Amino acid sequence: MGFGVIGAHRLHAHRKTNLVSLVEESGVQGNLVFEAQIAAVCLEHGATMLLTEDRDFARFCSVKPLTLEAFLAR
Repeated sequence: MGFGVIGAHRLHAHRKTNLVSLVEESGVQGNLVFEAQIAAVCLEHGATMLLTEDRDFARFCSVKPLTLEAFLAR
């Protein structure tokens, strides 16, 4: 598995572990690896929810996407 395009070799070790796990669990490739990188940063900082309208984040079990509508309804 090559992450050279996004420079994962420079990522913090914990983020890299999260990124690899997210990519493996979801099977994402190509442009969707960027979403996995965002989710990895969230996890690195202890965030398990992400305010977004991007449905691609539903692919990751570790980070729950939350739409603005759902957030405002809370």
